[in-house]
This record gives sequence, C-alpha cells and structure tokens, in this order.
Amino acid sequence: MPSRDISVYAQMWREGRLPVKKLTSSVITLDKINEAMDELVDGKAIRQIVMFN
Repeated sequence: MPSRDISVYAQMWREGRLPVKKLTSSVITLDKINEAMDELVDGKAIRQIVMFN
C-alpha cells in the first residue's frame, strides 16, 4: 500500500539501506519521455527518473 510503503522506502534511503542510484537506469527530462519509453520496451532501461523542470 503506497501510503504505508513510501514512508518506509524513504526511511530506508535516509539510512543508506536503499541504493536508489544503483537501481536507476537514467534520469530524463519530460521532453525525452517518448525515447525513454522506447528504451523500456527495448529492454535498454529498467528504471528511469523523470525530472520536471
């Protein structure tokens, strides 16, 4: 359940027990979302963070 799990994951990250950088394939901007989705479909990426700037 997200209302419970997100706070647990955040605490794990703060404690250094959740290696977010190791679990991230790339960081993209919203204008690259189509290319990012293609990479997911092609298996070139697993997890991507979208930056909304």
